[in-house]
Amino acid sequence: MRPRLLPGSTLLSLEAYRSWAMDPGSLTHKIRNRCNLFSVQLLHQGIGRLLTFEIKLLGSSTPELSQVREVLLMADGLPVVYARSILPLSLARRYGPIRTLGERPLGDTLFTNKNAGRKAIQIFRILPSHPLYPKNLNFVDPLYARASIFSLNNQPLLVTDVFLPAILKLTP
Repeated sequence: MRPRLLPGSTLLSLEAYRSWAMDPGSLTHKIRNRCNLFSVQLLHQGIGRLLTFEIKLLGSSTPELSQVREVLLMADGLPVVYARSILPLSLARRYGPIRTLGERPLGDTLFTNKNAGRKAIQIFRILPSHPLYPKNLNFVDPLYARASIFSLNNQPLLVTDVFLPAILKLTP
């Protein structure tokens, strides 16, 4: 079944988001370079359960508690990315800087740490019923997301970025 769209709304194809989703570099850096004021709005940080798709991506057979961080990446006051990061508790305990980021971007830490590297990227479309869909931002159309598995000190770190429509307003 195709998703129904509200009158006047448009479903942009993955092509519109491709340069954002497929970029192997720092999303934080790319957004900063295309706006006047970049900021991070912390929505949640604490211990939480993995979502079903996160368990599949990380290869875990049972849900486990992890360090969960949810933020909005903002460009000139507009939310352009909703991001959710999953860090195993064993790594979170040893790697304190991630637990205490607050409103600082995770990308700055990941892309400057010699013990961190991206291992895989998966691009997918999410519908409003998906648990990662940002419900408090009043979007109704499907959105595109990418899940990146990083290795930090040989442990997996999952970062899922949901691209919000305002990101397309940033200059290429």
